[in-house]
Amino acid sequence: MDIGFIGVGQMGFHMARRLLEAGHRVLVCDSRREAVDRLTAIGASARDCARAIADEVETVMVSLPTPDVVLAVATGKAGVIGGKRVRRFIDLSTTGAVMAKRIFDLLKARNITQIDSPVSGGVTGAAKGTLAVMVSGPRAEAAHVEHQKREGRSHLLHRSSQDENWPAWYASYMVAEQAGSELPT
Repeated sequence: MDIGFIGVGQMGFHMARRLLEAGHRVLVCDSRREAVDRLTAIGASARDCARAIADEVETVMVSLPTPDVVLAVATGKAGVIGGKRVRRFIDLSTTGAVMAKRIFDLLKARNITQIDSPVSGGVTGAAKGTLAVMVSGPRAEAAHVEHQKREGRSHLLHRSSQDENWPAWYASYMVAEQAGSELPT
């Protein structure tokens, strides 16, 4: 499968590396050239902007530092929204419910499904393939995330984007995880 990955710094590098190791063709882009170079050295292909990636692949994953950066990459002038081939935008960042909904609505108008998929486990978890991945989005589209994350040995939790209790469930998950308690389902 061809996958785009935008934001290949500390966390993104390891997630994109695992996709390469699983045999996927991975197109990458980052504002820092040295981050891109680390992945092209092991088989990834570089592109200069999000839109260039979205022109070539159906699935674009992002791991970015702030909600505003996620919004710009998703919907900006050179963003994913203008891509010719993209069908799903998987946000692995910690974007928050309000911004995730805003991005979801903007992409939906272009028939692109946004899947909010924050991760927990830090750089160490990304390197080891032990991240917890929360997946919020239509079940059929979320299957793409589930397949890719299983290859990286991450832990998956799914809630539909139509579930009004998602923010409460996510909050209870985070509290339970921090306390070392049984996770909510």
